Amino acid sequence: MKNRRKAPDLGEGSLIYLNEASQFGRLEVWESPKHRWLQLDGVTQTIQDRQQPWKLPFPHQKLIARQLDGLKINRILEFGLGGGSFAHYFRHYWPGVEHLCIEQDPRIIQCFGEFFDQGTKLSIQQEEAAQFVEHYQGEPFDLILLDIYDPHDQGQLQWPERLLDKLSAMSHSKLFINCPDPSAIKMGKLTRILKQQWSQVKTERVQGFCNKLIFASR
Repeated sequence: MKNRRKAPDLGEGSLIYLNEASQFGRLEVWESPKHRWLQLDGVTQTIQDRQQPWKLPFPHQKLIARQLDGLKINRILEFGLGGGSFAHYFRHYWPGVEHLCIEQDPRIIQCFGEFFDQGTKLSIQQEEAAQFVEHYQGEPFDLILLDIYDPHDQGQLQWPERLLDKLSAMSHSKLFINCPDPSAIKMGKLTRILKQQWSQVKTERVQGFCNKLIFASR
C-alpha cells in the first residue's frame, strides 16, 4: 500500500520515491492525478502540472518570468535543477534554446529523468555550483539563473567576491538570483558586490515568502 499525505494546495498524494541515504537530505517525490512534486527535507522544491509542465507554480518563478518578457535568449545557464520547472518553461516559450543546468545531487538528476523530464532535452552537468564557476572557460550566456536550496547554509550568499565577479563575467545580459531566506547583512553585501559589475541591480521580496530576488542587467 502506498504512503499517502496531504500536500499544501495539491490535494492527496502518493509517495512514489524516497531516498534518505545522502548528505543532501531526505528526498521525496509525490504525485496526484494532476500534479507531481519533489520535496527535500520536507520543503517542496518543485510542483509540476502533469498536463502542462511549463506552468510555473511558485511566486518567485513567476516574478522571474516577468523579467524575461521580450528578451532574446539563446543560451541559458541554470544552477539548481529540482524538477526542472524552467526547463519546461523555456522549451515551451523559447524552443531551441541552449539550456545547461548544474546540479550536484545525483538523486535529483535521477528523479528529474525518471519523473519530471518529459522530453525537455535539457543538458545537465553534475557538479557543485561554485566549482563550476571557478573552472568555467567557455562562452558567456544570455541569462544565468541561480536558485540553489541548501538548508545547511545560504549557498551563493557565502560566495567570496572573487567568485561572484567571475559569475557576473559569465553572462553578457542578465543574472537572476533567488535567495531563499537571506539576512539583511548578507543580502546587502551581495548586492553591493554585484553593483560593481552590473549597470542595474534591483531586489524584490516574494510576497508571502522569505525569498528575495536579485535582478541584474547590463
